[in-house]
Amino acid sequence: MLTKKPIIALILALVHALSGLTLLLVSSWFIAASAVAGVSFNYMLPAVIIRALALMRIASGYGEMWLSHHQLLESLAHLRLSLFNNMQGSTSVSRASDTDKLNYQSQDVASIWTGWINQNAGALLSLLLLTGFVLWQLVAFSVPWLIFLTMALLIYIWLIMSGLVLAQKKQQIRTSLESQIEHHFDAANIWHMQKNLQHPDASALYKNVQTNQVKIEWAISGLLILSLFCITLLVIKMNTLGNNTPIVMILPMALLGALDWFGRTFFSHHRLHDYIIGNKIINSNYSTISNSRVKDKIESIELKQFKPKGSASKELDITFAEQQLHLIAGSSGSGKSRLFKAIAGLIDFDGDLFLNSRSIKDKYNERKAESSFSDKCILDDVLYVEQTPYVLSGTLRQNLQLAQHSAHRNANSLIDDNKLIEVLKTVGLDQLSNLEQWVGSGGRQLSGGETKRLGLARAILSTKRYILLDEPFEGLDQQNIDKVVNVINSLTTSRCVIIASHIYPEGLNFDNKIDLDSY
Repeated sequence: MLTKKPIIALILALVHALSGLTLLLVSSWFIAASAVAGVSFNYMLPAVIIRALALMRIASGYGEMWLSHHQLLESLAHLRLSLFNNMQGSTSVSRASDTDKLNYQSQDVASIWTGWINQNAGALLSLLLLTGFVLWQLVAFSVPWLIFLTMALLIYIWLIMSGLVLAQKKQQIRTSLESQIEHHFDAANIWHMQKNLQHPDASALYKNVQTNQVKIEWAISGLLILSLFCITLLVIKMNTLGNNTPIVMILPMALLGALDWFGRTFFSHHRLHDYIIGNKIINSNYSTISNSRVKDKIESIELKQFKPKGSASKELDITFAEQQLHLIAGSSGSGKSRLFKAIAGLIDFDGDLFLNSRSIKDKYNERKAESSFSDKCILDDVLYVEQTPYVLSGTLRQNLQLAQHSAHRNANSLIDDNKLIEVLKTVGLDQLSNLEQWVGSGGRQLSGGETKRLGLARAILSTKRYILLDEPFEGLDQQNIDKVVNVINSLTTSRCVIIASHIYPEGLNFDNKIDLDSY
């Protein structure tokens, strides 16, 4: 069905474009013919044809719009769920930065049919059919038309190629700006200490967008000038040949309407650019993530002279073993989150990390020769739950099933609903009993506490043996803190749980406490 719908929508788009162009040309011919026709001229038949073309244009337009958007939503849902499932194989199912980027990229990829292919296919087919008509019926006037055809296609191609260069620069600028904004707001608690505080500057992004808009305006102006020039050549040719038959009026009317049936495609080229870039990022980044995983079953993690790259924190020597609860304490800004990201493989680190008594650097050196292996080693048996877990715009069931490892996901092995409801009750989300309920953007907005407990529910459902929980108690009331404590204590019966927190609730049975402030 995902294959059939875009093809049917494309056919409807072609019918819509051709019926619109034919309507314009037949109408112009009819007006010219009526001016010179005698009393015997059959006015009824052209009028009926014009009405039929108008109805065909309206029907195909609405049909294409409905089918295209229906296909877009299906394709978008299919693509996003597939990619989110693939991301589940990495260390985290809740990284806001990755999932936000994935949101834009998947939308760019899924909307290529609706946003670019359908529109441009109709315009290019119209151009081809008009050329065939001119060479068949109006050979004497073919030179002005062929000049228009050649120059219009050159403008079309120039706009695509120059726009793609701008789009690539825009992606680089946006990525850099997102990183600057993220780090800027991460340091919000020390803004008051900076004398010359500089906020991230988005002027380069605005300038890029403005430059692209100027190029489109140039292309539109060029097409208009080209149309007027070719119309002038046509008029001169008509006077020279003395040919004033109504059928000749088709060409100047086609040229006068070129801004509508051909020029409007210029505004859609950014969809093609976004698709090319988004598809490249999805195919490279996420396949690279998949290939750079360390898939070993982890029985112990040992840090030696370990610290996140670029961090001002002291080097750590810690061993994390199975069925233990470790508490990483420290004040805000002490580096707890960066430590977790470094352990999970999301950012680089100095020192060494040993898996099952073997250095991860040895494993990296073994696989370094593989062209598909990236610089980072993501631990497949580790789940990192951020301070604010990401809520996928989808059903509650889909948000929970993200916790199931993609390598074992198929239609027959999904976690059953009874288990999902049981886990929701365990973490104190009894009020979210409707698994079909839409949450996230466009649905029920979860509170901060509910979002944290959703992340904890994913940790319970996950089969990964090492769970990293970043500030799981922050923002919760005492009743919910007690529930989270019970869940964490029970998790340690089969896994290793490492908590980063500046809150130390009573009843938390931790085996080891590492205070980064005094380490």
